[in-house]
Amino acid sequence: MVIPFVLLLATWQTATGHQLDEYLQATLIDISPDEVRLYVNLTPGVEIADHVIDHIDSNADGKISGDEANSYATAFPKVLNATLDGKKLALQVEEFQVPEMAELETGWGVIQIELSASLPILASGEHHLQFSNHHEQHLSSYLLNAAMPRSDAIRIIRQERNHNQSDGRIIFSYEAPQSGNAAYAFSLGMVAMFVVLGLAITRLKRKV
Repeated sequence: MVIPFVLLLATWQTATGHQLDEYLQATLIDISPDEVRLYVNLTPGVEIADHVIDHIDSNADGKISGDEANSYATAFPKVLNATLDGKKLALQVEEFQVPEMAELETGWGVIQIELSASLPILASGEHHLQFSNHHEQHLSSYLLNAAMPRSDAIRIIRQERNHNQSDGRIIFSYEAPQSGNAAYAFSLGMVAMFVVLGLAITRLKRKV
């Protein structure tokens, strides 16, 4: 899911310009009935790129190895916090992409991390998803948005954010679909009604 982040990043750059001395962290949150997915873009400005690279290139050999990229991505959820209705969610890294060092040094390289967390069975009604990101707070600026739900059962009511969007809350509603048992019972009821109606019509014809 790269395209939504490209659009999100482009909007931010158009509005404010790319900040050379900031670590832009943009998070898009996709809520579905059984899970939540976070798509995170991390873009270090050119003036702080070396600082970020030093954290990734742990052996300081001037290259970002697969193991180093994996270590950076898997450590990222430790500085995040997500809760649903006050209960902590267990975020896991699903995919990640770390650019080559030369690209990061330009200030335009984007580290992409996709995370997910399973949700408990949702009750119909309103729910609150709280999210916070404390990664490199002294260097960072943040963006936080909810994605358009892919499920008709989910509706975003409103979004609340703190002054720098490192913390936010998404209030959404869930409408449970009609269960299979209920639908089956309804179908049986309709069949029974038509049978009774048919018998009644037959009896009337006989009397006539």
